[in-house]
Amino acid sequence: MHMSQRKKATVAYPHFVNSTGKWVYPDALPTEAAPERNEDDRQKAELAARAAEGKRFVETFGELGATWFAEGKTFDEAKASFAGIDERKAALQAIFADQAKEKRRAELTAAHGPGMARIIAGLEMPASN
Repeated sequence: MHMSQRKKATVAYPHFVNSTGKWVYPDALPTEAAPERNEDDRQKAELAARAAEGKRFVETFGELGATWFAEGKTFDEAKASFAGIDERKAALQAIFADQAKEKRRAELTAAHGPGMARIIAGLEMPASN
């Protein structure tokens, strides 16, 4: 029989060559622990990302940011809420300023009478902030 007519024998080898060119045997292959390591790494990465996002909320919005982060608000929702707080704060400051003026007028009226209170109130310089 000629060599070209011979069938090549196939042998199942219980090993293979890895990417570094070294022989690796099946009992040396990674077991199911490797996916767990990948899962742990993924969880650690997620926790690190959440911690960074929480820090961003606190640095931007203070204590309210921590509350909003814990509630699960997105950063855009928190910005909208914070803008609403600024608007309400400005409105309340205007109300308090008006109340302070009314209180001052009442004090002047009680101390000097209504006519003199109007004159004094007109002469007072506005308070600087």
